[in-house]
Amino acid sequence: MKAGDEYDETLMRITARYVDEYEAGLQPRLDDYIRRYPHYANEIADFVAYYQSVEAPAKSQTTSPVFSYDGERNMERTTLRQRRIQKAAEADEPYRP
Repeated sequence: MKAGDEYDETLMRITARYVDEYEAGLQPRLDDYIRRYPHYANEIADFVAYYQSVEAPAKSQTTSPVFSYDGERNMERTTLRQRRIQKAAEADEPYRP
């Protein structure tokens, strides 16, 4: 793998983690990501600005809530997913569902 390819792949993993955390309701902070990945600071800042202004609002407009007879079970699954994403972020590893 070329150095440029590795750089791009790492950046894609970082931004995917940001999206996973955001969608799980963990409210990731840009400054935390920049502090963790200073070599990618400009790219991360550009991505977050784009994501927050274009992708996140579009997703919230097109996503409808899922209603289930078993709301408590769905809440437990969501909480478990949030914990797994947070644990992966703390270990600086990609989240794998």
